[in-house]
Amino acid sequence: MFHFRKKGVIINLSSIFSTAPVPLMALYSGTKAFGSLFSESLAAEYKDKGIIIQTVTPSFVSTKMIGNLATNFFVATPKSFVRCALSTVGLASNTCGYFSHSLQLWLAGLFPRDVFCNWVTMPVMKKLRQLGMEELQSKKKK
Repeated sequence: MFHFRKKGVIINLSSIFSTAPVPLMALYSGTKAFGSLFSESLAAEYKDKGIIIQTVTPSFVSTKMIGNLATNFFVATPKSFVRCALSTVGLASNTCGYFSHSLQLWLAGLFPRDVFCNWVTMPVMKKLRQLGMEELQSKKKK
């Protein structure tokens, strides 16, 4: 329908996990990577037709999906994230949508992928899995 009107905006939500390998979340990471590249391809196809297709690749936003993490510089509230992300529509076809998330992506890019994956991502993912397993065990005991 946008094609006939020659205007419109499509925002596809991906994840910062789409930008590099994420051990212990390979399916999630790979699926998000597909979505990001799919959106970028569509953005190129429809750019001349007046249709904006933007990919948003956030890091952590305090939602139920991630256990409503406490907000801080790197964990955005949903309201502030949406406000910031929407302000980028038409300015960038791919964005993290939030300054600190862009900073995280930039910092990660300073290292070779395998180094970052082995020394940062894998230990963090192992810790998150451990915490999740402990929470599951405590729920089973109740």
